[in-house]
Amino acid sequence: MLHRIFVYGTLRIGGKANHQMKKARLVKSGVALLGFKMYDLGAYPVVVPAFGSENVITGDIYLVDKETLWRLDDYEGPEYERIQVQSISAMIYVAKSAQVIQDANPIVEGDWLKHLKINYFTK
Repeated sequence: MLHRIFVYGTLRIGGKANHQMKKARLVKSGVALLGFKMYDLGAYPVVVPAFGSENVITGDIYLVDKETLWRLDDYEGPEYERIQVQSISAMIYVAKSAQVIQDANPIVEGDWLKHLKINYFTK
């Protein structure tokens, strides 16, 4: 059985951990997902559910097998949980606790790769 997963940070195409997706099949890249807010934790982003039309994040949707899904669970770690998003029929990793974003800066554009390019690679 294959599972749909939405990735928005280091696992995306062009992300530093995209090699984790080598057995996955890309369904669609550059997908806009409403209802989440992204934060910069330095080496990677985190998202939390958030209401409002201004809260949009960008990511890629993949089909993964159970083995890959378990590997992604390990990669994401205990601070994250997988939830189902009905609007895209896919799962996404979100912060388990709001404490994770307590001192983090919001990523207004909601696109981790664009944020990296603007804030880290052009300075």
